[in-house]
Amino acid sequence: MLDLFGSYRVNDHLRINAGVYNLTDERYYQWARIRNVSRGDFYLYGYATDDGIGRYSEPGRNYRVSVSWSF
Repeated sequence: MLDLFGSYRVNDHLRINAGVYNLTDERYYQWARIRNVSRGDFYLYGYATDDGIGRYSEPGRNYRVSVSWSF
């Protein structure tokens, strides 16, 4: 997984932050979210099929831009 982000200070009061997260658009999982998921078909008890485990994956490529003004 690869993230790219940066910050640009326009002047003493204005800063712009931007980032591209999961730049390679890889599917990945956080261990804390899937450690209790078991393989099976009955979804009420936290089971998931091989195809259903994808609902626990993190988002693909995403972007964030923010502007900060201090006074």
